[in-house]
Amino acid sequence: MRSVDHNRTEDPRFTEFLGKQFNLFQDKQQIFIDYLGVPQPLSACIKAVAHDAGMYAALTLLANATDRVDENGTFTLDDSDTHEIDLLHDRLLDFISKHVFPNFDERLIDIQPDEYGDLIEDNYNSGLESILNQG
Repeated sequence: MRSVDHNRTEDPRFTEFLGKQFNLFQDKQQIFIDYLGVPQPLSACIKAVAHDAGMYAALTLLANATDRVDENGTFTLDDSDTHEIDLLHDRLLDFISKHVFPNFDERLIDIQPDEYGDLIEDNYNSGLESILNQG
């Protein structure tokens, strides 16, 4: 697993962002119930929140790396960038374990605990790539 400095001060904006994304998912959940009569499973929530977290990480990196963008609009990640990606990933894991799991209906859990990590990782990376691989 990744080695990340957890002593760094947490950016409250990221946690706030994740909270708002989770609230949006819950609003969308109610629409599924109202119009289709069925809720979305836990895996749909994890996919959505993790993907949005990856996009947040990528957009934050791009905003902070404007001085390293070449004439083609590309840049190379450095160690501090990958550290930030890892740090936000770990904060995402904390958020999901503290806010998503305890507030999700147990009847809607459709994946096994040993599958959570891969699902989060895959969708976080998908969010990152959706922004960083544009062009």
